[in-house]
Amino acid sequence: MLFFEKLRIEPLVFSEEIDEAGIVDFENTVKLRLPPEYREFLLLQNGGLLLGMVIRFTQPELQPTLPEHWLGISQNGIQQRLDGFREFIGEKNIPFCVDPGGNFFCMHVLNDQVQGIFYFDYDDMHDTDAGYPVLPSYKVCDSFSEFVDLISPL
Repeated sequence: MLFFEKLRIEPLVFSEEIDEAGIVDFENTVKLRLPPEYREFLLLQNGGLLLGMVIRFTQPELQPTLPEHWLGISQNGIQQRLDGFREFIGEKNIPFCVDPGGNFFCMHVLNDQVQGIFYFDYDDMHDTDAGYPVLPSYKVCDSFSEFVDLISPL
């Protein structure tokens, strides 16, 4: 069973369809390759909403959150997050899911493999002593499938 079927991610009404060529164009633009299971999700519904589910972190300093908005490749999707946060998240992170507070999850991709899933906590954004903004991140797990397994009903 595919992750988005297991979680019952609902397609977005305004979602644009995307084909394999569109995904390849996106990957060439960002110079990173999406994991196969996320590529398949994009081909079938290119983003969606997950309601009534929660992710409970293993880190005690993080409160549970709702992984609601699963990003597609569209005007309000992955590219928008990359454009707005690239300087904070680095070159190897691809945002794929946003919680209701605007915090987001990224896949850290190296050599076309997901090396970990990170939570970027916009609520804790702060400036260094030198005045540079810092967007804190926390490693959630090692793989995309582990991330999906952490999600449970409210």
